[in-house]
Amino acid sequence: MASGNGVGPGGRGDLSAEDNSGGSFQAMPGGLMIDEKPVKFVNPPLDTQLCLFCKVVLKDPVLSIRCGHTFCRACCEAHMVENVGKCPVDGIEFTKETLVVNVALASQIGSLLVRCRYGLKNDEARGEWSVDRRGCPQTMRLSERHEHESVCDFATLPCPNDKDNCGVFARKELLTHVEKCPRTPCPNADKGCKFRGDPEAVTQHHRVCSLSLELSSADKVREALSKLLDSHQELQTRHNRLKRDFDQRAVEHQNERQAWLQERQSILSQLSDTQHDLQQVSERCSELEHRLDGMMKALPSGYRMRSRDSVGSVQALVENGGASSYGTSPSLTHRSVLEESGVTVERRSSASRGRTTNALQSGGAAVHLQRPLAAYWERQMPFKFKCIGTFKGHSHTVWKLTSHSSTLYSADGKGTIKVWDMNNLLRGCVHTIPSAHTESILAMATNGEYLFTAGSDLSIISWDCKTLKKANVAKDAHDDDIDCLEIIGDFLFSTSHSKIKVWDTLSLQHRHTMQGLHHRVRALAFDRKRERLYSGSHNMIHVWDSVEPFGLLARIDTKFGSIYSIAVTKDYIATGTYNRNVHLYDIETHTYRHALSGHLGAVAALSTSPTGSFLVTGSHDSTIQIWDLEKALPYQILQRHESCVNTILVRNDLLFSGSDDKEIKVFKLFRQQDYSAS
Repeated sequence: MASGNGVGPGGRGDLSAEDNSGGSFQAMPGGLMIDEKPVKFVNPPLDTQLCLFCKVVLKDPVLSIRCGHTFCRACCEAHMVENVGKCPVDGIEFTKETLVVNVALASQIGSLLVRCRYGLKNDEARGEWSVDRRGCPQTMRLSERHEHESVCDFATLPCPNDKDNCGVFARKELLTHVEKCPRTPCPNADKGCKFRGDPEAVTQHHRVCSLSLELSSADKVREALSKLLDSHQELQTRHNRLKRDFDQRAVEHQNERQAWLQERQSILSQLSDTQHDLQQVSERCSELEHRLDGMMKALPSGYRMRSRDSVGSVQALVENGGASSYGTSPSLTHRSVLEESGVTVERRSSASRGRTTNALQSGGAAVHLQRPLAAYWERQMPFKFKCIGTFKGHSHTVWKLTSHSSTLYSADGKGTIKVWDMNNLLRGCVHTIPSAHTESILAMATNGEYLFTAGSDLSIISWDCKTLKKANVAKDAHDDDIDCLEIIGDFLFSTSHSKIKVWDTLSLQHRHTMQGLHHRVRALAFDRKRERLYSGSHNMIHVWDSVEPFGLLARIDTKFGSIYSIAVTKDYIATGTYNRNVHLYDIETHTYRHALSGHLGAVAALSTSPTGSFLVTGSHDSTIQIWDLEKALPYQILQRHESCVNTILVRNDLLFSGSDDKEIKVFKLFRQQDYSAS
């Protein structure tokens, strides 16, 4: 057993490599010298912590797997002859290959408690190091000794001005000495001034120091030169930045022009193919008309007249590109002629008659006299969505979609707004507002009278929906990117980092700021009755009153990270999160129900079906999924985009989606039998 002064037999001690000592060792009574610094253990080391060769505390302990004894690595190597050594206890041989690090024992040695060396004194009379009651009282692990002693207030440091004449001081006293040190040098000492004195005398001397006067003019020149160099560097940086921006925009312009030319060529090619197909159909109709004339010569004149009128209607339908509107369903003669001509006409019930739409199918042009009703979303009516086209024209990421009546609005990362006609999808873009914002447009909302847009330039702009001219602007509406806009009545709600603000829709005057938010608010939605407003941020859903004074009604703590999107049905609050799932909460009790798992990226967009029975989700994994909320299972997966899906919009039987791939996909709902037939 080691003695009480922390030294092994023979008055010596040692450390493991994990103690970070790594220095020379010197035995002395009553203590251990490491790098000529005394170490005193609070409790003596155990016999098991001593090397069987050198009989001192183990340093870099290694275990012989043949005999089970532990030694210092250096001792083992010193006792090897031709790479073979013998255990001093049982004589069993060992080699470098049979030695392994004893991690447990190294950790034990590193945990031994020692006293700070600045709390020890050399008792020469007793020949040992003893505790100095006036010094540092701290004890610490052996492995932490250097860390403590490097900042110990009792450490002795020499005077930085003159260590030979001033001597050394405890760290905690050194600052007081320096403030009054009589050996303080002149600031020009490095330039040859020999003056020394207390700080006050040095200050007075420096004012009249000959070296200061000589250098003042040179310093002014250097300072002026430094300012000129800084100004030149700043101008050079600005020049490089402007040149880089110019080159980047030139490349973007060239790419846009190339894309436009390619798209134009594609459209011309499609137009040529369509004209050819229409010519063939027209020729086929003429042939059928001739055949009908020949077949019906024997019939009464009244029948012949009705037949000619029917064929004429078909001809007009084909010449109008395969689209027409009927007050009643087409006659049997219309249907037979159209089907023989390769144009499919589908009869709708009287309740579904109205506007018509064209859908491009794989087998040719299909004419649908009416869109399916929202009731097709019901679970008892099997349905499927099918992509019927793509809106192109944006040159940057499509961030947001919104609509009113038959008008669809889209916005992108270059601050551009585009307007589309949902009643006639083949028209494409009907209006463009270039550079509507100076940076990305991240949020849009409309009430039919005004279109509101906001984004990274921190401003909110209202546009007249009839003229698409700017109506009002709220500059610096927020301090950070504006992520969401929602409208109810005369109030416009906007979100940003830790803020939800309320604005007057007519004047864009600020009306109110909702308090109590601490994170970025990326999601905003009203309930189906539009009585409550739900906001989503990091690990939190806030429920607000949708009318003044817009009070906070409830907080719902979540644990799934940042909420990127939110939607509300009659039963659930649905949140799309960064952790790639959709989480559902009870609309009444706010309790957590379950998760919808299936996406491989953050869920950035949510929308509900008209009946509230289905949920549509868009994700950074480039897919759109439709979920049956009652069964909590995916109903259909749509894979048409090539990059992140940022926004989705459900409008009756149409589904629109915008993506990082700069495209807007158009999906149409079909009853299962219609989809199968197509």
